[in-house]
Amino acid sequence: MGKKLTLIDLSDNQTLEEVFEEFVTFKVASGMAQSTIDLYNYEYSHFRRYTSNTTDIRKLKAELLRLFSDRSKLAPTTYNMTYKVFNCFFNWAEHEKLIEVNPIKELGLKAKRDEGKLRSIPNDKIKSMLQVIDIKQYVEFRDYVIILLMLDTGIRPVEAFRLELDNIDLEHYSIVVTKEKAKTRTQRQLPVSKLVIDLIHKLLKLRPDDWELNWVFNNHEGGKMHTQMFTRRLFEYSIRCGSKITPYDLRHSFATKFIENEGNIFVLQNMMGHSDLRMTKRYVTISQEKMQEQHTKASPLNNIIQRNTRVVKLFK
Repeated sequence: MGKKLTLIDLSDNQTLEEVFEEFVTFKVASGMAQSTIDLYNYEYSHFRRYTSNTTDIRKLKAELLRLFSDRSKLAPTTYNMTYKVFNCFFNWAEHEKLIEVNPIKELGLKAKRDEGKLRSIPNDKIKSMLQVIDIKQYVEFRDYVIILLMLDTGIRPVEAFRLELDNIDLEHYSIVVTKEKAKTRTQRQLPVSKLVIDLIHKLLKLRPDDWELNWVFNNHEGGKMHTQMFTRRLFEYSIRCGSKITPYDLRHSFATKFIENEGNIFVLQNMMGHSDLRMTKRYVTISQEKMQEQHTKASPLNNIIQRNTRVVKLFK
């Protein structure tokens, strides 16, 4: 028996877009974060340029190929975002028996291997940014604390902005990223330096009494912070100090410097919230300066020939 050529069960007279809306409704009911729902809707709105809202599997495959052909020219992160959204959608449609097979898989499309653009910001540039922040203003003091928290723990921006008051343990210097707030849906506890905990405590004391929401990091009106908002704030500070720094630069800097300071890679994996150690290993890059330093310290030759031994003495 051959495969059906119809993508959608036409008995309900649904269009492809209506089915996608049903899929999004299911995700909302499942408790998916609003930021992810917004991403799904954004990706489908982009797909409208390529699709005729067809229910014919052959035409849909051609439209998907055009979409991914164009996306292939973009960075792996951007391409993979589109891939994940539509692969998830069609997997759901297949599970709901609206289609016989996920066309993404049938076309043989794969996510791109993303080595990531890892930027470790030099300490002097980080210090320059911190110096241009006016910590006498609530909003800028808040940003100052967020920057230090990210440099101290490597927490993802979106996870930091989901933190609530009861996720902070001021007594034991730690924060809990619950599974509901974690990107990977796995809970982890992060140790935090006393300096950062003390600053968070000061920030919380500055909250107006009429702010009823329990977010640790609020916008100027008491609402929840968002990554886009923080990115814009860092862009402003970047202009002031003359060095561009993004939220993820802070996370990457934490991980890179943690390894350079001889931190354990398995501890780093847990702190970063990586489900796969290969993600963490990307940060194991060794500078020439660090290599020379380690070689001088650890070369086996140090135990064979004393450093103050002159070459001429070997031939007397």
